[in-house]
Amino acid sequence: MAATTFALEAVFELSAALADAGMKDVRIEAALAKLWSSEFSYTCADELVQIRGGRGYESAASLAARGERAIPAEQLLRGSHGSA
Repeated sequence: MAATTFALEAVFELSAALADAGMKDVRIEAALAKLWSSEFSYTCADELVQIRGGRGYESAASLAARGERAIPAEQLLRGSHGSA
């Protein structure tokens, strides 16, 4: 996850630098960054749920009610499912 985050940041920085340099059309670079970030956000949310095991499927409110740290992993996964 960390390596992909670092690479994604580089793509964003490159896109911004090209736009700032006055390139007339950076739509392809911007579209690539947008697509990759939305797909990666789903992958990260999915891995978070898997790492948390059974607690990954539990709502943050349910975890908090039992005195545990309220991590909304399932909400993140549901929210990112249709974003790509």
